[in-house]
Amino acid sequence: MTTQTTKLRHHLRNALATPFDADASQQTRTTFALLILTGGLISIAAIVGLFSWLFVGLPQTIVTGSFGQVCVTGIGLDCARAIADARQAVLLVLGGFLGIIGIVFSYLRWRAERDNTDEAIAEGTRAKDRHVREGEQLEITRITDALSLLESGDRTKKVAAISLLTDYAIHAKEERNAKLIINVLEDYVRSNTPGVIEYGNRTPPDSPPVIEDLPALALKSLLRASSARAVRVDLSERTLIGLHAPDSVWTYANLTQTQFIDCQLSRAHFGGEEARYFGLVFDDCRMSQVKFSDCTLEFVRFRASNEKEGGHTMQIDDARFVNAHCLAVAFDGISAAGASFSGGTMHNVSFTRSRIEGVSFDRCKLVNLSLAEAKFSRGSVNITNSETIVLKLGDHQQDVQIDGGPAPLIGEHPARARDSGKSPGR
Repeated sequence: MTTQTTKLRHHLRNALATPFDADASQQTRTTFALLILTGGLISIAAIVGLFSWLFVGLPQTIVTGSFGQVCVTGIGLDCARAIADARQAVLLVLGGFLGIIGIVFSYLRWRAERDNTDEAIAEGTRAKDRHVREGEQLEITRITDALSLLESGDRTKKVAAISLLTDYAIHAKEERNAKLIINVLEDYVRSNTPGVIEYGNRTPPDSPPVIEDLPALALKSLLRASSARAVRVDLSERTLIGLHAPDSVWTYANLTQTQFIDCQLSRAHFGGEEARYFGLVFDDCRMSQVKFSDCTLEFVRFRASNEKEGGHTMQIDDARFVNAHCLAVAFDGISAAGASFSGGTMHNVSFTRSRIEGVSFDRCKLVNLSLAEAKFSRGSVNITNSETIVLKLGDHQQDVQIDGGPAPLIGEHPARARDSGKSPGR
């Protein structure tokens, strides 16, 4: 190895020591140019000779049998015509050969372009997959960071975590991530709210334990996320006291045997064809303009613990129960002025000590509807175009306006019920 290195250095020193000869360099360039020119002339001559042979010599060889032969005397015209035909055949063969070469090269070019296109598409797909995976990883990282904030002891961090998780759940690209966040919020709400409180017939305490700010915020955020993603959440057998949630949407919440006590639920939305509520309790809640349209209510209670001076502690004024199916629903000591029950079914429904001014039952099926202990003035409650099976009016038989309906009225004293005269025989 050392000997070879020494020889290489020796040759390099000799090359550097050799002086530059300008004349020799010019002569070398001249010689090289002459060689290129000569080669070009020879190539041109070869091409000219080839074409001459193809267009002249080859046709003559085909006709006469040898190159350079002339046509026999006396048959020159036929010979010239045969040479022209042979020349045309040569041209056709040459054209076909060149065409085949062109097709082969075109196919190779197309295949190369197709391979390049396929590779570009594959690379684009790989890049898209990488982008999607990076986005998913970033989303998972953000969710994980928010969950860690939710588990911290700092209240400010928990508020930020609930806000971030709600935003991620609503706008998450992956449905499974949205459901994961909703499940986390649901678990947080259930673990920070009490179960069912058994009051029985006793009045709830004057100062019940009010739901704390963070669980209330998480609950409202959970409702927003569940309604935005149309995901069912389980809030059954919970007691929510002092919740302030106007304009909230509960359509996708399972509220079986859930209690609402002293809550602000004005303009809340509980309706929906798939919504079904069983054993739901509302005590002393403000629920003006609440919506229960198109849902099913079974063994639901709206109750005021006591009547306050000048009003009621339970209000569902201007509520909407349109097309609602009510079974064993009790309205006890409430204010339901202006409520609408159009198109619904009222089976074993009672209004006890409740103010129901301006309430209408239009196109309803009334099966054992009791208004005997309700409070309203004459003509302020209308029953129109309804199928009335059993209607208990008590002392209000002169006050209820009954107009239309396919079935006869059956009550305690049906003959005393006021009739507008539009339904013959009533």
